[in-house]
Amino acid sequence: MVVYYVIALALYMHCSYREVLRCLLEGVQWLLGPTLKIKVTGKSGISQARTRLEWSPQQLHDEVVRPIAVEATRAWYRNWRL
Repeated sequence: MVVYYVIALALYMHCSYREVLRCLLEGVQWLLGPTLKIKVTGKSGISQARTRLEWSPQQLHDEVVRPIAVEATRAWYRNWRL
């Protein structure tokens, strides 16, 4: 859940941490049913959860994201791979 939260933070940079978490948890509640009671944590809880990830978002990006285009693929603009 925290990984999805970190991704959502990157997508909704203009919103506060707590608002992004609230929206994410509303989606989870919608999926799991209205009987599930979810409480939004404070700033310290968010920080502690991100610390427990063991990877920073940058490390996660560097570990997972790789280019899929090769020289023969028409994914180049001048000298830049798109």
